Amino acid sequence: MREIKFRAWREKEMLYGVTPQGKGIQNLYADKVLSAEVMQFTGLKDKNGKEIYEGDIVKNIDRVFEVTFKDGYFSIIHNKKGLLYCEVIGNKYENSELLKE
Repeated sequence: MREIKFRAWREKEMLYGVTPQGKGIQNLYADKVLSAEVMQFTGLKDKNGKEIYEGDIVKNIDRVFEVTFKDGYFSIIHNKKGLLYCEVIGNKYENSELLKE
């Protein structure tokens, strides 16, 4: 079974250990709901063991992809090598320039 975890991008900071609350997040260490972009853990890890979240940017050989969630599933690449050969190189909030390559 996949572990259900979330992170959130808020005001130039990535927050871990958060719970979605409507269009915001409830930080586990605070008692207020904050407005933020929430991203879910895919349940997968890259070739280095780093957790892959929605919004991450991954590189597979010489191609760069954004991890997305749409229509009930996570999407990234469609080839025989799969995610084991991918490496997380950033995320769309902190490293958007990587998607312009």
